Amino acid sequence: MDARQGADLVELVRPKLTVPIHYDDYPVFRSPLAHFVDEARRRGWVKQVRTIARGETVPLTPPS
Repeated sequence: MDARQGADLVELVRPKLTVPIHYDDYPVFRSPLAHFVDEARRRGWVKQVRTIARGETVPLTPPS
């Protein structure tokens, strides 16, 4: 899956919040997390994307 495909999936599912967590775990990923965030910005819903560092925890509340 690449950034565009990931963004297409988010637009299909339409979650209030997207927290990408599996973006460099496996060798099958075709683009880095930054490309997904850029695609979300281009599509106008980057504020609904919350990135986190490994081991970090965050509340899963949608942005206001």
